[in-house]
Amino acid sequence: MLAGDPPYTGSTAQAVVAKVITEKAPPVTAMRDTVPAHVNAAVAKALAKMPADRFATAAAFSDALANPGFALAATTAAPAAREERGRIAPLVWVLGTTTLVFAALAAWGLLRPSSQVSGPVTRYDLTLPELEAGLVTNFGSNIALSPDGRRLVYAGAGPNGVQLWLRERNRLAAQPIPGGDGAHQVFFSPDGQRVGFITGNRALRVASLTGEPPVTLVDSGIVRGGGAWDADGYVYFVAGAVQGGLRIAGLSRMHVTGGAITPVTTLDTLASEQIHAFPEVIPGGRGIAFVIQEEAYQAETFHIAVADLRTNRHRVLMPGTSVRWSPTGHLIVVRRDGSLVAVPFDADRLEATGPPTPMLEGVGVEAQGTSDIALSSTGTLMYQPGVVNENPEQIVWRTRSGTATPVDTSWTGNFGPGSLSPDGTRLALELVETGTHVWIKQLDAGPFTKMTFEGTVNGRPTWTPDGRSILFTSNRGENFDVYTRSADGSSSPELLLDHERPVTSAFVSRDGRWLVYAVAGGETQSDIFARRMGDTTEVRLVASGADENAPALSPDGRWLAYVSGESGTPEVYVRPFPTEQARWQVSTGGGSEPLWASNGRELFFRDGNNAIASMAVIAGPTFTPGLVTPLLSGNGFAVEAGFREYDVTRDGDRFIMNRLGTVGADARLIVVDNWFTELRERVGRP
Repeated sequence: MLAGDPPYTGSTAQAVVAKVITEKAPPVTAMRDTVPAHVNAAVAKALAKMPADRFATAAAFSDALANPGFALAATTAAPAAREERGRIAPLVWVLGTTTLVFAALAAWGLLRPSSQVSGPVTRYDLTLPELEAGLVTNFGSNIALSPDGRRLVYAGAGPNGVQLWLRERNRLAAQPIPGGDGAHQVFFSPDGQRVGFITGNRALRVASLTGEPPVTLVDSGIVRGGGAWDADGYVYFVAGAVQGGLRIAGLSRMHVTGGAITPVTTLDTLASEQIHAFPEVIPGGRGIAFVIQEEAYQAETFHIAVADLRTNRHRVLMPGTSVRWSPTGHLIVVRRDGSLVAVPFDADRLEATGPPTPMLEGVGVEAQGTSDIALSSTGTLMYQPGVVNENPEQIVWRTRSGTATPVDTSWTGNFGPGSLSPDGTRLALELVETGTHVWIKQLDAGPFTKMTFEGTVNGRPTWTPDGRSILFTSNRGENFDVYTRSADGSSSPELLLDHERPVTSAFVSRDGRWLVYAVAGGETQSDIFARRMGDTTEVRLVASGADENAPALSPDGRWLAYVSGESGTPEVYVRPFPTEQARWQVSTGGGSEPLWASNGRELFFRDGNNAIASMAVIAGPTFTPGLVTPLLSGNGFAVEAGFREYDVTRDGDRFIMNRLGTVGADARLIVVDNWFTELRERVGRP
């Protein structure tokens, strides 16, 4: 800093190291003769080859810099006038501090495992048995590399469902991470000792890699939109909000030690922004890169953006589906076609300084637009290969033994929740394609007919007890309301329930007497109500102040199953209908998506391990819960919080479910070590 150049220079790192070892550092005055003699002497002593010849402490170094009489044994201090000493002394303290910082930075730059260290680029496959056990890619990246590149954490199949695995890269086998059950969208802490993740129940949790117990930061209700952990201890994620019945949100943050959730970005509704997701920290505390979705799960509407954390304003940079920060000064962006590009980026001005440069192709992009990709600060790149698959999801029959058979082998799409008609011959479900609409499929290989045309989001269809009509929610009005239409399409949709709050799901009881529905957006969060058909009097069923949703009524109309977050974790409960006199918790460790068997003797739900479980219901004058038995693994099948994304036949022998597609032919990862060497050769330095 004093001289304007480092003490040793060379054309390569090796040449610099050689000079450090063999040559004496030149005096600062050789390059800048105005440096006071005692400062020159102090710097020379600090750069001595032998430790014994250097200052014993930083305090001694500071004292020498502040002492105009300091000199080395072979150096005579130049006399200085009293007034000159008074003029120079305050500056000496500044010079002392900057010189000390320079020395520390010089040592750090020479010794750290830096992104500037180059080496040969090496590519190879990494096989992970837990991924090969049948787990398919879920929404968002499910692999993460520690900053030093020595640890890989990923979501893989375990004995009880999806869980987190730790693979030390110098070991042959992975180990399960305690507290990582049900994890998705994993991300590392800056020190590489902990990982954050989002559960299937939409909780934000932290697991330790050093044996400490896991911590829950947010117990429920967030959007599964990834996370990022900054060096200042803040975790960024999508907290979520409900507007018009649709979960729409910008980015938020909270400190890992706890505290309030603070909004970071605000949606630009004029630009049709629906969600900000998958944050990526840009070091320095200035900005966050993330993905804007103009339509949820529609990759062609995704863009990469950056937010200024000082102003909370953001701007769009380019189309893209995933983004990573590289310490070389680049944003690494995955495009919808599976290509990966590098964009020179100024982290101080938060702007691109050059055009995107293609780096590689073949990154797997699943139907909802995300990829499994990780990048360490030391230059290791990992990604799951594959081809872009526009419609990988498939509706399948599953037996209780787990055997899966496609309903129609020629039928694929981006599907949402659905329900079987009372006679089991038809399936009403959502299809995401230029908006979300309700369709009816004649089972198994019959035609597929569109039932809704107005609005941008129509979904969560259910059948009337006689099978002649369907109910669905739609945003075609000012709010999400309930509509009905004849299943044969012979009539136009009719408004059935116009509620002041957005309706998230609705169904008619088997006896046709009640309309049961869940609403969102109130002071008591999501609540469950009912009305007698043809009546406008609203009966409050569940409204405790916690999120309550996914109502399901027993066939005899006596018992209401639902999901509530009142305990801090979403669980399945049962209470009498329509009174509130009692309740029973039937799930432990998390629960969602309750559904009654047609005979009322079983209650199905998705447990905390993402498995479809069955609870026996003992017949009697009161509700008596019986044994809970896990039936089917949920790995690789769609989940729908607040409703359900499966149904069961009247005989209870088969389930109809939405099977997610794989990204490629297998679940291998491609590893590229020293990828920064290739990056610099192709892109150069920003």
